[in-house]
Amino acid sequence: KRVAAVAVRQVHTEAKIAAMGLQLPPPGAAQANYILAVRSGDMVFTAGHLPMDHDGTLVSGKVGVDLSTDQAYDAAKLIGLNILTTLKKELG
Repeated sequence: KRVAAVAVRQVHTEAKIAAMGLQLPPPGAAQANYILAVRSGDMVFTAGHLPMDHDGTLVSGKVGVDLSTDQAYDAAKLIGLNILTTLKKELG
């Protein structure tokens, strides 16, 4: 029964992201000597990701000092999108 429930709830992730007015950034390379994602069985482990903008600009600073709350929120969205890009690259 659980398999049937999953089949009914299929969501195309990229379509949902586009509907939210967002766009996945191009996949980037690791900035140091590490791997962005590793598969182990049916699990994927991701490395730490940074808030890199689509043009490669790194968002940095301390909330309340260098960044407003809204800017920090946008930086967190960038991190999430970068993680999704890594997962798309790893899983296809």
